[in-house]
Amino acid sequence: FFRFPIHYASANVHHICVSALLNSGSVVDIQDHAGCTPLHLAAAAAAEDDASKSTSSYMLQAVCRGVIVHMESLDPI
Repeated sequence: FFRFPIHYASANVHHICVSALLNSGSVVDIQDHAGCTPLHLAAAAAAEDDASKSTSSYMLQAVCRGVIVHMESLDPI
């Protein structure tokens, strides 16, 4: 089981942390052990809470270079 700081910040809707990590060079499309990217986690949080949609939107703006396939074929959008 592994995740990077950008995964935790995205999953827990820490917009300022996400911004700081991305501005510091964190890889926006890095996958965790299950194939989830930070965008997958931000989108899942946004589905549960309207306030977290800004983090998800921010991740979409930074977004993924290329196509990323989740191991369970889940699409973050």
